[in-house]
Amino acid sequence: MTLTDLESRTEAGLASTGEQKTLLIGLILSHARLIAEARGFAPLLLLDDRRCIWTRIGASGLFRALRDSPAQIIMTGTDAETFLPLADQARPGARKAGTCVGSRGFLTPSALSSDGDTC
Repeated sequence: MTLTDLESRTEAGLASTGEQKTLLIGLILSHARLIAEARGFAPLLLLDDRRCIWTRIGASGLFRALRDSPAQIIMTGTDAETFLPLADQARPGARKAGTCVGSRGFLTPSALSSDGDTC
């Protein structure tokens, strides 16, 4: 199988690391869409630390693609501000003492204690 960026016509093997990650996430989201169509429900996706995942088109492109995906998506990261653009559609949580707990609103960096990370 060969992946090619439709805009630049660059094959994955010749693409930068950021471009390869973008192609891979696009493939994963497309596969989730196919699974949803075939089975009638979408898979659960776990995306860990989006800063590493989506370097080429930025967070806005990732969030737009996630909003269009039929999948339920869990995203993790260490920077609470990263997730603020998703505040209208996502449910936040925090890690405290090794356990994920729900939160009433998106955490801001000032609201995080020294022992808590977003999850």
